[in-house]
Amino acid sequence: MITESSDKKELLTATEGVISQLQNLMSSINAHKINIIPYEDSWTAGQLFRRVIKSINGMSEAMKTKSKPADRGAGEKIADQKKHFLI
Repeated sequence: MITESSDKKELLTATEGVISQLQNLMSSINAHKINIIPYEDSWTAGQLFRRVIKSINGMSEAMKTKSKPADRGAGEKIADQKKHFLI
């Protein structure tokens, strides 16, 4: 389980696991259904999957780059992020 004290290696390993699970899920869906537009102006399951994977890969690459240590606590921004993303 990922916690505020998880290190980079744990996070990257967990991320790889999530990508694998998503790929298994998508491969189990009928190819025709992946490309159905559920309602006007919405994304198909395939488009959503592609965006999620791009986002996850981008975060993984950012975590692999050299950077200076953060000058704030690891969990300092969690409450703010929850307000924005977990409405």
